[in-house]
Amino acid sequence: MNKSRWLDIIEQLALLSTVIGSVTSVVYGQIIYFASPLCLSMFLNLINRYQGNQNTQQKTLAAIMLVDQDLFRVKQSIQKLNHKHENIENSLNQFTAELEKINQLFNQRNEVEQIEELEKNLTKLSEKIIFLQEIIYQQIHPPTPVPNMQHKSVQTEFKEELIQYLSAETPELLQPPLVWGDISQGKPEWGK
Repeated sequence: MNKSRWLDIIEQLALLSTVIGSVTSVVYGQIIYFASPLCLSMFLNLINRYQGNQNTQQKTLAAIMLVDQDLFRVKQSIQKLNHKHENIENSLNQFTAELEKINQLFNQRNEVEQIEELEKNLTKLSEKIIFLQEIIYQQIHPPTPVPNMQHKSVQTEFKEELIQYLSAETPELLQPPLVWGDISQGKPEWGK
């Protein structure tokens, strides 16, 4: 048993002896039988109260120190969380800025317009190729000549030279003209 427990037991015994002493002092007429145990019990009570107060203060201080330590750890955790929050917020701001840049670059692109323009140019080019093919085909397969023509004109000679040059450089141009509907379906066929 610890010291304070012994003091409690002795104090209770002193109180009991005070009660017995009060009865004895009445019977024998001696006040000493009542006063001695009463003084002893009051003295022990003061010692117990003092030690109780000290124990309570020590426990309170220990509890306060534990709470302070817990508060310190909580403050540190909050500071770490705030720092992480700031880092995450900075990262998020950077990500948002990069996303805005990408969005602006994407919005500045004019691919749809370029594709439409390319389609128009391809259509015009296809039409010109078909026209040239028809001209070349007509030049290669001219209608039957007039029988009395002995001399060729300068224009006819130029046409024949152009056909010879084109047939040497790009023989596919001398094929019959393409049908436009077949080109758009990805199946070009030479003229019918």
